Amino acid sequence: MVSISRVLAACWLSWLLNFSYRMFVPTILPALKDELKLSDFLCSLLLTCLLAGYSLAVALSGLLAFKFGRRRTIGLSLMVSSLSSFLVPFSSSLPVLAFLLFIAGVGLGLYLPSALSLLSDLSEPRHRGKIIGIHETAAPTGQVLGPMVAWFLLSQGYTWRQCALIWPPLLLTLSLPFLTSGPEPSLKRIHGRSIPIPLEFYLLALATYLCMTSGTGLISMVPLYLSVSFGLSAAAAAFIVGFSRITGILGQLVGGHLSDKLGRRRLLAASVVLTAGSTLAFSLLPYGTPLIGTLLLMAASHNAFFPVFFAFLSDVTPSSERSMMFSVMLAPGAVMGAGVTPFIMGWLADSYGYTIALAYPTSLALLAIPLVIFVTQSLKAHFRA
Repeated sequence: MVSISRVLAACWLSWLLNFSYRMFVPTILPALKDELKLSDFLCSLLLTCLLAGYSLAVALSGLLAFKFGRRRTIGLSLMVSSLSSFLVPFSSSLPVLAFLLFIAGVGLGLYLPSALSLLSDLSEPRHRGKIIGIHETAAPTGQVLGPMVAWFLLSQGYTWRQCALIWPPLLLTLSLPFLTSGPEPSLKRIHGRSIPIPLEFYLLALATYLCMTSGTGLISMVPLYLSVSFGLSAAAAAFIVGFSRITGILGQLVGGHLSDKLGRRRLLAASVVLTAGSTLAFSLLPYGTPLIGTLLLMAASHNAFFPVFFAFLSDVTPSSERSMMFSVMLAPGAVMGAGVTPFIMGWLADSYGYTIALAYPTSLALLAIPLVIFVTQSLKAHFRA
Protein backbone atom coordinates (compact mmCIF):
# COMPACT_ATOMS: atom_id res chain seq x y z
CA MET A 1 0.00 0.00 0.00
CA VAL A 2 1.30 3.45 -0.91
CA SER A 3 2.17 5.59 2.12
CA ILE A 4 0.10 8.77 2.20
CA SER A 5 2.87 10.54 4.13
CA ARG A 6 5.50 9.82 1.46
CA VAL A 7 3.24 10.84 -1.40
CA LEU A 8 2.17 13.96 0.49
CA ALA A 9 5.81 14.92 1.16
CA ALA A 10 6.81 14.45 -2.50
CA CYS A 11 3.76 16.35 -3.74
CA TRP A 12 4.34 19.12 -1.19
CA LEU A 13 7.89 19.66 -2.44
CA SER A 14 6.71 19.57 -6.06
CA TRP A 15 4.00 22.17 -5.40
CA LEU A 16 6.51 24.29 -3.45
CA LEU A 17 8.92 24.45 -6.41
CA ASN A 18 6.02 24.95 -8.83
CA PHE A 19 4.62 27.96 -7.01
CA SER A 20 7.98 29.43 -6.03
CA TYR A 21 9.03 29.58 -9.69
CA ARG A 22 5.73 31.13 -10.75
CA MET A 23 6.21 33.82 -8.08
CA PHE A 24 9.92 34.21 -8.79
CA VAL A 25 9.28 35.30 -12.39
CA PRO A 26 7.06 38.30 -11.47
CA THR A 27 9.57 39.50 -8.86
CA ILE A 28 12.44 39.66 -11.37
CA LEU A 29 10.37 41.60 -13.92
CA PRO A 30 11.60 45.02 -12.69
CA ALA A 31 15.23 43.89 -13.19
CA LEU A 32 14.38 42.28 -16.54
CA LYS A 33 12.53 45.43 -17.59
CA ASP A 34 15.61 47.57 -16.92
CA GLU A 35 17.99 45.21 -18.75
CA LEU A 36 15.88 44.70 -21.87
CA LYS A 37 14.30 48.21 -21.83
CA LEU A 38 10.75 46.87 -21.87
CA SER A 39 7.45 48.63 -21.22
CA ASP A 40 5.08 47.51 -18.48
CA PHE A 41 2.88 45.98 -21.16
CA LEU A 42 5.70 43.85 -22.63
CA CYS A 43 6.72 42.74 -19.14
CA SER A 44 3.14 41.70 -18.43
CA LEU A 45 3.09 39.91 -21.79
CA LEU A 46 6.06 37.75 -20.73
CA LEU A 47 4.26 36.93 -17.52
CA THR A 48 1.10 36.16 -19.47
CA CYS A 49 3.02 33.67 -21.63
CA LEU A 50 4.12 31.77 -18.52
CA LEU A 51 0.63 31.78 -17.03
CA ALA A 52 -1.13 31.08 -20.33
CA GLY A 53 0.96 27.94 -20.70
CA TYR A 54 0.04 27.04 -17.15
CA SER A 55 -3.68 27.56 -17.81
CA LEU A 56 -3.60 25.47 -20.99
CA ALA A 57 -1.81 22.60 -19.27
CA VAL A 58 -4.24 22.58 -16.33
CA ALA A 59 -7.00 21.87 -18.83
CA LEU A 60 -5.00 18.99 -20.37
CA SER A 61 -3.61 17.47 -17.18
CA GLY A 62 -6.67 15.40 -16.34
CA LEU A 63 -6.67 13.78 -19.76
CA LEU A 64 -2.97 12.89 -19.51
CA ALA A 65 -3.48 11.45 -16.03
CA PHE A 66 -6.33 9.31 -17.32
CA LYS A 67 -4.18 7.92 -20.14
CA PHE A 68 -0.69 7.67 -18.60
CA GLY A 69 -1.21 7.74 -14.83
CA ARG A 70 -1.11 10.50 -12.28
CA ARG A 71 2.41 9.92 -10.96
CA ARG A 72 3.92 9.91 -14.44
CA THR A 73 2.01 13.07 -15.30
CA ILE A 74 3.49 14.73 -12.21
CA GLY A 75 6.97 13.55 -13.25
CA LEU A 76 6.43 14.90 -16.77
CA SER A 77 5.35 18.23 -15.27
CA LEU A 78 8.59 18.54 -13.31
CA MET A 79 10.77 17.39 -16.23
CA VAL A 80 9.30 19.82 -18.79
CA SER A 81 9.42 22.79 -16.43
CA SER A 82 13.02 21.93 -15.47
CA LEU A 83 14.33 21.82 -19.05
CA SER A 84 12.52 24.95 -20.23
CA SER A 85 13.34 27.02 -17.14
CA PHE A 86 17.02 26.08 -17.58
CA LEU A 87 17.04 27.74 -21.02
CA VAL A 88 15.25 30.93 -19.90
CA PRO A 89 18.29 32.79 -18.46
CA PHE A 90 20.32 32.13 -21.63
CA SER A 91 17.87 33.97 -23.90
CA SER A 92 18.08 37.66 -24.81
CA SER A 93 15.44 37.55 -27.54
CA LEU A 94 11.99 38.63 -26.40
CA PRO A 95 10.10 36.11 -28.62
CA VAL A 96 12.36 33.23 -27.52
CA LEU A 97 12.04 34.25 -23.88
CA ALA A 98 8.26 34.39 -24.23
CA PHE A 99 8.20 30.93 -25.85
CA LEU A 100 10.39 29.35 -23.16
CA LEU A 101 8.26 30.85 -20.40
CA PHE A 102 5.16 29.49 -22.13
CA ILE A 103 6.66 25.97 -22.22
CA ALA A 104 7.73 26.30 -18.58
CA GLY A 105 4.14 27.25 -17.78
CA VAL A 106 2.89 24.16 -19.62
CA GLY A 107 5.14 21.98 -17.49
CA LEU A 108 4.04 23.64 -14.26
CA GLY A 109 0.36 23.44 -15.20
CA LEU A 110 0.37 19.66 -15.63
CA TYR A 111 0.93 19.12 -11.92
CA LEU A 112 -2.06 20.11 -9.80
CA PRO A 113 -5.07 18.08 -11.08
CA SER A 114 -3.06 14.83 -10.96
CA ALA A 115 -1.65 15.55 -7.51
CA LEU A 116 -5.03 16.48 -6.02
CA SER A 117 -6.65 13.37 -7.47
CA LEU A 118 -3.86 11.16 -6.12
CA LEU A 119 -3.99 12.68 -2.63
CA SER A 120 -7.79 12.56 -2.51
CA ASP A 121 -7.77 8.84 -3.30
CA LEU A 122 -5.19 8.11 -0.59
CA SER A 123 -6.93 10.12 2.17
CA GLU A 124 -10.03 9.26 4.16
CA PRO A 125 -13.03 11.54 3.46
CA ARG A 126 -13.15 12.78 7.08
CA HIS A 127 -9.51 13.93 6.84
CA ARG A 128 -9.53 15.01 3.19
CA GLY A 129 -9.76 18.74 3.89
CA LYS A 130 -6.83 18.53 6.30
CA ILE A 131 -4.63 16.48 3.92
CA ILE A 132 -5.33 18.81 1.00
CA GLY A 133 -4.84 21.79 3.32
CA ILE A 134 -1.37 20.50 4.27
CA HIS A 135 -0.52 20.02 0.60
CA GLU A 136 -1.77 23.49 -0.22
CA THR A 137 0.52 25.12 2.37
CA ALA A 138 3.24 24.55 -0.21
CA ALA A 139 1.59 27.21 -2.39
CA PRO A 140 1.94 30.18 0.01
CA THR A 141 5.31 28.81 1.16
CA GLY A 142 6.38 28.93 -2.48
CA GLN A 143 4.88 32.41 -2.78
CA VAL A 144 7.22 33.43 0.05
CA LEU A 145 10.25 31.45 -1.13
CA GLY A 146 10.32 32.64 -4.75
CA PRO A 147 10.29 36.39 -4.01
CA MET A 148 12.61 36.00 -1.01
CA VAL A 149 15.20 34.16 -3.11
CA ALA A 150 14.94 36.94 -5.70
CA TRP A 151 15.24 39.63 -3.00
CA PHE A 152 18.30 38.06 -1.37
CA LEU A 153 20.23 37.34 -4.56
CA LEU A 154 19.36 40.62 -6.30
CA SER A 155 20.36 42.57 -3.19
CA GLN A 156 23.72 40.73 -3.24
CA GLY A 157 24.39 41.92 -6.78
CA TYR A 158 23.45 38.79 -8.72
CA THR A 159 21.64 39.23 -12.02
CA TRP A 160 18.17 37.86 -12.65
CA ARG A 161 19.75 35.35 -15.06
CA GLN A 162 21.98 33.94 -12.33
CA CYS A 163 19.04 33.79 -9.92
CA ALA A 164 16.95 31.81 -12.42
CA LEU A 165 19.45 28.91 -12.49
CA ILE A 166 18.44 27.72 -9.01
CA TRP A 167 15.17 26.01 -9.97
CA PRO A 168 16.03 23.69 -12.93
CA PRO A 169 18.22 21.15 -11.06
CA LEU A 170 15.75 20.97 -8.17
CA LEU A 171 12.80 20.34 -10.49
CA LEU A 172 14.75 17.73 -12.44
CA THR A 173 15.83 15.84 -9.31
CA LEU A 174 12.30 15.73 -7.93
CA SER A 175 10.89 14.43 -11.23
CA LEU A 176 12.87 11.18 -11.08
CA PRO A 177 10.90 9.37 -8.31
CA PHE A 178 7.62 10.07 -10.10
CA LEU A 179 8.90 9.04 -13.54
CA THR A 180 10.52 5.82 -12.27
CA SER A 181 7.63 4.73 -10.03
CA GLY A 182 5.86 1.52 -10.93
CA PRO A 183 2.57 1.43 -12.81
CA GLU A 184 -0.48 2.56 -10.89
CA PRO A 185 -4.01 1.22 -11.29
CA SER A 186 -5.69 2.60 -14.39
CA LEU A 187 -8.42 5.17 -13.92
CA LYS A 188 -11.43 3.48 -15.42
CA ARG A 189 -14.65 5.36 -15.70
CA ILE A 190 -17.41 4.19 -13.40
CA HIS A 191 -20.63 3.84 -15.31
CA GLY A 192 -23.58 4.54 -13.12
CA ARG A 193 -25.10 7.22 -11.05
CA SER A 194 -22.71 9.76 -9.60
CA ILE A 195 -23.41 12.46 -7.05
CA PRO A 196 -25.28 15.29 -8.78
CA ILE A 197 -23.67 18.73 -8.72
CA PRO A 198 -26.23 21.55 -8.67
CA LEU A 199 -26.05 24.63 -10.84
CA GLU A 200 -25.37 26.74 -7.74
CA PHE A 201 -22.02 25.04 -7.30
CA TYR A 202 -20.86 26.15 -10.72
CA LEU A 203 -22.04 29.68 -9.91
CA LEU A 204 -19.97 29.50 -6.75
CA ALA A 205 -17.00 28.47 -8.87
CA LEU A 206 -17.65 31.52 -11.08
CA ALA A 207 -17.64 33.77 -8.02
CA THR A 208 -14.34 32.24 -7.03
CA TYR A 209 -12.86 32.78 -10.50
CA LEU A 210 -13.75 36.46 -10.19
CA CYS A 211 -11.87 36.63 -6.91
CA MET A 212 -8.90 34.77 -8.36
CA THR A 213 -8.19 37.85 -10.46
CA SER A 214 -7.19 39.56 -7.21
CA GLY A 215 -5.20 36.56 -6.00
CA THR A 216 -3.05 34.83 -8.59
CA GLY A 217 -3.67 37.61 -11.12
CA LEU A 218 -3.12 40.80 -9.15
CA ILE A 219 -0.26 39.51 -7.01
CA SER A 220 1.73 38.74 -10.16
CA MET A 221 1.65 42.45 -11.04
CA VAL A 222 2.32 43.80 -7.54
CA PRO A 223 6.15 43.82 -7.91
CA LEU A 224 5.90 45.99 -11.03
CA TYR A 225 3.25 48.19 -9.37
CA LEU A 226 5.42 48.80 -6.30
CA SER A 227 8.48 49.48 -8.44
CA VAL A 228 6.83 51.83 -10.95
CA SER A 229 4.37 53.65 -8.68
CA PHE A 230 6.43 54.00 -5.50
CA GLY A 231 10.02 53.82 -6.78
CA LEU A 232 10.98 50.64 -4.93
CA SER A 233 13.93 48.62 -6.17
CA ALA A 234 13.36 45.17 -7.64
CA ALA A 235 14.85 43.62 -4.49
CA ALA A 236 12.64 45.66 -2.14
CA ALA A 237 9.48 44.89 -4.12
CA ALA A 238 10.39 41.19 -4.11
CA PHE A 239 10.87 41.24 -0.33
CA ILE A 240 7.50 42.89 0.32
CA VAL A 241 5.63 40.46 -1.92
CA GLY A 242 7.39 37.46 -0.39
CA PHE A 243 6.85 38.66 3.18
CA SER A 244 3.18 39.38 2.54
CA ARG A 245 2.47 35.78 1.47
CA ILE A 246 3.48 34.30 4.84
CA THR A 247 -0.09 34.52 6.14
CA GLY A 248 -1.21 32.31 3.26
CA ILE A 249 0.35 29.31 5.02
CA LEU A 250 -1.93 29.84 8.03
CA GLY A 251 -4.87 30.46 5.70
CA GLN A 252 -4.37 27.09 4.00
CA LEU A 253 -4.17 25.14 7.26
CA VAL A 254 -7.07 26.93 8.93
CA GLY A 255 -9.25 26.79 5.81
CA GLY A 256 -8.79 23.05 5.31
CA HIS A 257 -9.25 22.20 9.00
CA LEU A 258 -12.30 24.40 9.57
CA SER A 259 -13.98 23.14 6.41
CA ASP A 260 -13.85 19.61 7.87
CA LYS A 261 -15.41 20.91 11.10
CA LEU A 262 -17.78 23.71 10.02
CA GLY A 263 -18.55 22.86 6.39
CA ARG A 264 -17.15 23.83 3.00
CA ARG A 265 -19.88 26.34 2.10
CA ARG A 266 -19.24 28.77 4.95
CA LEU A 267 -15.50 28.83 4.39
CA LEU A 268 -15.86 29.39 0.64
CA ALA A 269 -18.14 32.37 1.20
CA ALA A 270 -15.91 33.91 3.87
CA SER A 271 -12.83 33.57 1.66
CA VAL A 272 -14.48 35.34 -1.28
CA VAL A 273 -15.78 38.22 0.84
CA LEU A 274 -12.46 38.81 2.64
CA THR A 275 -10.47 38.59 -0.59
CA ALA A 276 -12.70 41.16 -2.28
CA GLY A 277 -12.50 43.54 0.69
CA SER A 278 -8.72 43.36 0.95
CA THR A 279 -8.37 43.90 -2.80
CA LEU A 280 -10.46 47.07 -2.61
CA ALA A 281 -8.39 48.38 0.29
CA PHE A 282 -5.12 47.64 -1.53
CA SER A 283 -6.25 49.55 -4.61
CA LEU A 284 -7.06 52.67 -2.57
CA LEU A 285 -4.19 52.91 -0.07
CA PRO A 286 -0.88 54.76 -0.53
CA TYR A 287 2.39 52.98 0.13
CA GLY A 288 2.89 52.21 3.81
CA THR A 289 2.12 49.77 6.60
CA PRO A 290 -1.67 49.63 5.95
CA LEU A 291 -1.05 48.68 2.31
CA ILE A 292 1.25 45.84 3.36
CA GLY A 293 -1.43 44.82 5.87
CA THR A 294 -3.95 44.41 3.06
CA LEU A 295 -1.49 42.15 1.22
CA LEU A 296 -1.21 40.01 4.36
CA LEU A 297 -5.00 39.72 4.64
CA MET A 298 -5.35 39.03 0.92
CA ALA A 299 -2.84 36.18 1.13
CA ALA A 300 -4.63 34.56 4.09
CA SER A 301 -8.15 34.81 2.68
CA HIS A 302 -7.26 33.88 -0.89
CA ASN A 303 -5.19 30.86 0.13
CA ALA A 304 -7.83 29.65 2.60
CA PHE A 305 -10.16 29.08 -0.33
CA PHE A 306 -8.19 26.43 -2.19
CA PRO A 307 -8.15 23.46 0.22
CA VAL A 308 -11.87 24.01 0.82
CA PHE A 309 -12.70 24.15 -2.89
CA PHE A 310 -10.54 21.11 -3.69
CA ALA A 311 -12.01 19.07 -0.82
CA PHE A 312 -15.52 20.07 -1.97
CA LEU A 313 -14.75 18.87 -5.50
CA SER A 314 -13.42 15.59 -4.11
CA ASP A 315 -16.56 15.15 -1.99
CA VAL A 316 -18.91 15.38 -4.96
CA THR A 317 -16.81 13.63 -7.64
CA PRO A 318 -16.21 9.86 -8.09
CA SER A 319 -12.57 8.78 -7.71
CA SER A 320 -12.20 7.85 -11.38
CA GLU A 321 -13.36 11.30 -12.51
CA ARG A 322 -11.39 13.53 -10.13
CA SER A 323 -8.39 14.34 -12.34
CA MET A 324 -10.70 15.37 -15.18
CA MET A 325 -12.99 17.33 -12.84
CA PHE A 326 -10.06 19.22 -11.30
CA SER A 327 -8.84 20.10 -14.80
CA VAL A 328 -12.27 21.28 -15.96
CA MET A 329 -12.96 23.35 -12.85
CA LEU A 330 -9.47 24.84 -12.46
CA ALA A 331 -8.78 25.79 -16.07
CA PRO A 332 -11.26 28.74 -16.27
CA GLY A 333 -9.94 30.16 -13.00
CA ALA A 334 -6.35 29.82 -14.18
CA VAL A 335 -7.24 31.63 -17.41
CA MET A 336 -9.14 34.46 -15.67
CA GLY A 337 -6.76 34.84 -12.76
CA ALA A 338 -3.27 33.87 -13.83
CA GLY A 339 -3.58 34.14 -17.60
CA VAL A 340 -5.65 37.15 -18.58
CA THR A 341 -5.31 39.48 -15.59
CA PRO A 342 -1.58 40.37 -15.94
CA PHE A 343 -2.07 41.04 -19.66
CA ILE A 344 -5.07 43.34 -19.09
CA MET A 345 -3.44 45.11 -16.14
CA GLY A 346 -0.22 45.67 -18.09
CA TRP A 347 -2.12 47.20 -21.00
CA LEU A 348 -4.23 49.39 -18.69
CA ALA A 349 -1.16 50.51 -16.74
CA ASP A 350 0.67 51.55 -19.90
CA SER A 351 -2.40 53.27 -21.37
CA TYR A 352 -4.11 54.84 -18.35
CA GLY A 353 -1.95 54.28 -15.27
CA TYR A 354 -2.09 51.89 -12.34
CA THR A 355 -5.18 53.47 -10.76
CA ILE A 356 -7.26 52.21 -13.68
CA ALA A 357 -5.29 48.96 -13.89
CA LEU A 358 -6.09 48.14 -10.26
CA ALA A 359 -9.76 48.86 -10.85
CA TYR A 360 -10.01 45.75 -13.05
CA PRO A 361 -9.35 43.03 -10.43
CA THR A 362 -11.05 45.12 -7.75
CA SER A 363 -14.33 45.44 -9.65
CA LEU A 364 -14.43 41.71 -10.47
CA ALA A 365 -13.71 40.76 -6.86
CA LEU A 366 -16.50 43.04 -5.61
CA LEU A 367 -18.87 41.60 -8.20
CA ALA A 368 -18.30 38.18 -6.66
CA ILE A 369 -19.69 39.19 -3.24
CA PRO A 370 -23.45 39.29 -4.04
CA LEU A 371 -23.04 36.24 -6.25
CA VAL A 372 -21.37 34.16 -3.55
CA ILE A 373 -23.89 35.22 -0.88
CA PHE A 374 -26.79 34.13 -3.09
CA VAL A 375 -25.17 30.87 -4.10
CA THR A 376 -24.04 29.76 -0.64
CA GLN A 377 -27.55 30.29 0.72
CA SER A 378 -28.95 28.19 -2.13
CA LEU A 379 -26.42 25.41 -1.50
CA LYS A 380 -28.00 24.69 1.88
CA ALA A 381 -30.74 22.81 0.04
CA HIS A 382 -28.22 20.47 -1.63
CA PHE A 383 -25.36 19.84 0.80
CA ARG A 384 -24.66 19.98 4.47
CA ALA A 385 -21.51 21.82 3.44
